[in-house]
Amino acid sequence: MSVMKVKTSVSLSRTVVEALDAAAPDKGQRSALVERAVVEYLERRRRTVRDEHDRAIIDRNAESLNRDAEEWLELVAAVNGES
Repeated sequence: MSVMKVKTSVSLSRTVVEALDAAAPDKGQRSALVERAVVEYLERRRRTVRDEHDRAIIDRNAESLNRDAEEWLELVAAVNGES
């Protein structure tokens, strides 16, 4: 399946362009490298946002979750004759 490409223009520092050229010396590789870097960044950002959301849910419910865990551990200890 072919993905349609859209031509765009971005301004980069000379240092970044030189590093791109060193990493992708063949014609056409520069765009592929930039695309891959942007995709990887966006995937990391999506995971970070998801993780922050999940952490917020856990934090909101921490007291209840901790209470449930303590009750479960007490039950396990009682079953194993440890109390």
